[in-house]
Amino acid sequence: MWAFYIVAVGLLLLGIASHSRDVIVLAGTVLFITIVVHLTSAIMRDFMEGRRRWLGVVAGF
Repeated sequence: MWAFYIVAVGLLLLGIASHSRDVIVLAGTVLFITIVVHLTSAIMRDFMEGRRRWLGVVAGF
């Protein structure tokens, strides 16, 4: 999972350095999807283990 964060940040830095909007958009997309998948898996794991610490966060949205 952490490899996706490293790749996304690397792409973001590459895009900023080369002033390439396409690379920046790609990095943002990879980063967004990685964050969503990471949070979703954490929430589902906690629900399966019987913990409800994410209930307030989910209800807040």
